[in-house]
Amino acid sequence: MPSIRGWSYFGVRNPEHVARDLDRMVHDGANTVLFTVSEADMAFYADTLGELVTLAHERRMTVYVNPWGFGRVFGGEAFSGLLQHYPETAQISNGGRFVPAVCPNHPEFTNLLKKWIDLAAHIKADVAMWDEPHFFLGSLDRKQRLNENEWVCRCPNCQAKFEKLTGEPMPMKMNFDVRAFREASLVAFLKDLTNYAHDKGLINSICVLPPTWGLDDGFNDLELVYKLPHADIVATDPYWQWNHPEHDEAWVRQNYTENSDILLKLGEQYHRETEMWVKNYQTRAGQEHFVDAANEILMEKGIRRVLAWSFLGSSYMSSLRSDNPMLIHEKQSSWFKKMAAIK
Repeated sequence: MPSIRGWSYFGVRNPEHVARDLDRMVHDGANTVLFTVSEADMAFYADTLGELVTLAHERRMTVYVNPWGFGRVFGGEAFSGLLQHYPETAQISNGGRFVPAVCPNHPEFTNLLKKWIDLAAHIKADVAMWDEPHFFLGSLDRKQRLNENEWVCRCPNCQAKFEKLTGEPMPMKMNFDVRAFREASLVAFLKDLTNYAHDKGLINSICVLPPTWGLDDGFNDLELVYKLPHADIVATDPYWQWNHPEHDEAWVRQNYTENSDILLKLGEQYHRETEMWVKNYQTRAGQEHFVDAANEILMEKGIRRVLAWSFLGSSYMSSLRSDNPMLIHEKQSSWFKKMAAIK
């Protein structure tokens, strides 16, 4: 099977400029591109996105799209405006605080995402990539943190669903039943979306937060994701963080090894493809070899689906720019070319 290798791409919607960048991606070893499709893209660039997908297909590239930052349930730097239009869909903590994320249990959110899927199918994308679905995590939000023992979601919709399922009112304190409910909610949410995407002719890739990190994202048993009927590809992204000095090369190798092993084992058991993302952003000078370390692990393990976030070392988004973005890009390009040479 041919390998899948490519970069995420955002911030440029001018087809003339995109065409040049796609040519460079192909020259640099890629055969795949992920176009981020945010709420703003849906509102203002729907037909333009179709032009971009056509440009990629003309270069025989596989096209991924993801609901970038959609509702703050999915990962990404894009702002979400859904709560301005649908304030009743907000996640609410057990302390009664509204948090800046939409509740995945709210039916209006699923309806909106099905419109996103309709757009993805209309522009003839190949893969719908569901990026880091999670209940609100204060540790991932730059503006708002959850207090100790504070959790989400305890909105009226979640409370009603919990009581219907268990016959008991939703408690104020986190316990086993609440954790099970949150997990069942995310799984049902993804099942509805991936089934709908499949019916629209899209392949589904679900990128979970790194399973070894133990984040309180809502998932407890990753096998439930693999059991979804249309979870065609399961991915993860154990990125090093540049404000964590303990994230050295040994940390990178350990995290890419352990998380790859988990996905490969479950992928073999459930006949799902494994995909891994390599960090090409926010990398300090002197850390560029982390890109080599991550790719080396993935190649040794025979993983044939490798993508990187994002193009040109994220040089054109200052908040994500690496210290030496072009060196990052050159390193990733060399690994993609090595993958392409494997028959």
